[in-house]
Amino acid sequence: MLRIIFSIGLFQVVNLVLNAARSKIFAVFLGPAGFGIVATVDQLVLSIAQLCNFGLPFTAMKFLSRSHSLGEEAFRKSYAAFLHVIIGLALVSTLLAATLLPLILDHLDPQLAQHRGTVLIALLGLPALLLMMFFVNAFAARQESMRSALLTVLFSAAILIFGGLGCWWGGIRGIYLGAVPATSGVIAIMWLILRRRMKLTGAEHLPSIWAELKSNNRILQTTLYTYLSVASIAAVMLLARYESITKLSAEAAGLFQACLAIAMSIGAVLGPANSLYLSPYVNRSIPALEKTGAVTRFLPRLVLLFFLGALPALLFPELVLRILFSGRFTSAASLLPWFVFWQYVSQIATVYQHLLIGLDDMRGFCKAVVFGSAVTAVGCLFFIRPFGLAGLGAAFVTGSLASLALTVLRLSRHHRLLIPAAVARLICFGLAAFALMPMSRLLGQELTAGGIGFRLLIATGLLFLLWLLLPDSLRDELSARFKRHAKS
Repeated sequence: MLRIIFSIGLFQVVNLVLNAARSKIFAVFLGPAGFGIVATVDQLVLSIAQLCNFGLPFTAMKFLSRSHSLGEEAFRKSYAAFLHVIIGLALVSTLLAATLLPLILDHLDPQLAQHRGTVLIALLGLPALLLMMFFVNAFAARQESMRSALLTVLFSAAILIFGGLGCWWGGIRGIYLGAVPATSGVIAIMWLILRRRMKLTGAEHLPSIWAELKSNNRILQTTLYTYLSVASIAAVMLLARYESITKLSAEAAGLFQACLAIAMSIGAVLGPANSLYLSPYVNRSIPALEKTGAVTRFLPRLVLLFFLGALPALLFPELVLRILFSGRFTSAASLLPWFVFWQYVSQIATVYQHLLIGLDDMRGFCKAVVFGSAVTAVGCLFFIRPFGLAGLGAAFVTGSLASLALTVLRLSRHHRLLIPAAVARLICFGLAAFALMPMSRLLGQELTAGGIGFRLLIATGLLFLLWLLLPDSLRDELSARFKRHAKS
């Protein structure tokens, strides 16, 4: 398991570097205000994609995983059925969004309305984005997690290269003039490759879709619950950006995006290990005990890797913001711990929510996600005026904790599953460590001899305590790996 996680993580590190380079280019050329506009446009397009896909990409992963465990022919039929529906949704969604959104943009956001043409160009990338979500999950369902990760890397590389050139050439609008055709080309090539590999002839028309729905009568129910969950998350992310850009400023939206990008980049290294490896595994036709055992083995590895990724950003936030963005973003250093804490809790909650899905408890999964999103939304609305961007951070943390608590309660009451004591101690240690991280700013300037020394001492102590809390089997596995590498 650890080898697979590291392999997926390696691709995600490459993806992280590409995204960091892209953010750096945009931040340098556009500044915090322009960067905030780009972040808001991106979130608007992503939210529309998530609202319009009706949860089908993730639903497809759940049922394609089961079809693959039954054989290649079953998988091929299911894949063709889902593909037809998603292509239709992509075309209809793009047409409706491109027609209606520019007409109401003045009421949604007056600042964004000044970039009406840019928004329209960005919306033309909806089909590529929706199909990318589906293809990533289709590969994962086939237990081809490396290809899933590679597709995300290629997608990010296209945005970096062509979006970066567009930014240099034409500013904010140039980003989308370059990135939209490039990403559409990547997805078109991937579609042709998958079509050839699975020997699709084009004869899989609408009747096969209804046959698939009839043979899997839980697809519609799963799609509904997934849609509600994904839509609630998309709505909250859009609300947070809307609140930051309208009640604060475009510059504040840029600082918010910088913190969000760093926190989500840490999670981006680990999240695909969950969605591309663990989630397809627990959705296969295997005993429930085997599914819970996989989660119990997976979580300590996730916590360990999250610590390794988060500590540099938390101990040297100003340096990280300066390197990844520019010196104009260092004022967000005090906000970063909020969003890293949120991402840690979200990663833990997502693992257990995927277990709920694997146990066919879509209602419990939906309740936990929607409840957490609702708590976050309320916090965003009420915390931003008195506390500014720190209020958004507090809202995100509160919502993720609420979602995790409801998920654990659901597993306990409805499935009689308790988190093992050793895993619970490890999770709580992470919560305590990340909650206390803002105090590291009391250690003085980051790049002084004393500041560096104290921070390295704290990092060493935390990693030592974390090592003691890891399961014996994981410590033995890591020790064996270190010894093999030392000998070689």
